[in-house]
Amino acid sequence: MDNQLSANHIRSISASMTIVERMINDIENSLTTPYKGIYERYDIDIAGEVINSNLRVIEEVRKRLVNMKSKYNLTSKSFGISQVILSRKSRTWEVLQETVSRQLRGYGKFPEDLNISFDREIQEFIDLIEQIKI
Repeated sequence: MDNQLSANHIRSISASMTIVERMINDIENSLTTPYKGIYERYDIDIAGEVINSNLRVIEEVRKRLVNMKSKYNLTSKSFGISQVILSRKSRTWEVLQETVSRQLRGYGKFPEDLNISFDREIQEFIDLIEQIKI
């Protein structure tokens, strides 16, 4: 019996475990660092003992991720921060392009007297994002 995973299985499982790792990192961040952004904020509304219990569970998940990686010879990837920045700049550009007034028609008629100034502001955001260098 062949107990080795195929390259396709290794790639797929590694990708899934990467997502699990990102999600538990996000959960840990949410539990330990209240987020106060401009358009959203996360308030800690969970009791301290529940937070501590959750943090212990997260550590157990990490241990199992390490064990699974070793046991099944899963792969890891290394990214230069420049690649991450380019990816996020690209996604930000996409979101902003989808926010110009003509793209918002699906939500109803956009006020004509706001078109020019609104689109100018969106373009200014795009111009600023383009200034982020690697």
